[in-house]
Amino acid sequence: MKIIYFILPFVLSIYSYAELSIEQINKMVEKIQQKRETKMDIDYKSVPTPFIIIKKSEDKKGKTIISTPTKPVKLHISAIINDSVNINGKWYSLGDSINEYTIIEIKDRFVKLKKRKNIVELFFPKRKLEIPQIKIHK
Repeated sequence: MKIIYFILPFVLSIYSYAELSIEQINKMVEKIQQKRETKMDIDYKSVPTPFIIIKKSEDKKGKTIISTPTKPVKLHISAIINDSVNINGKWYSLGDSINEYTIIEIKDRFVKLKKRKNIVELFFPKRKLEIPQIKIHK
């Protein structure tokens, strides 16, 4: 009896579509393939993914740690003046934190950042300076 309840809807659906001609099926496919208009203007590539990746691990005491990875942010140095550095448009000094990194050293051409045991050196971009040449005629 259960088999009849399962098979009957399947057979009826096949029977109902059996009367369609190839031309009717092609028209249905064309309607599906047409670009649909939307009232919202959204750039879908810029929408963040709704899915969360969960990473489980255990610390030394055996406690479960659940963390979600964050998207890495590119750090860009714009200027270094004395003991201050401009990274991504904001000014920082020694000991300040940026995206879980702590500034541990500021030099003329680079900055050292530390995150736990990892140390990263962020270099000032090399730019070709055009030095005007002066010719002295006697």
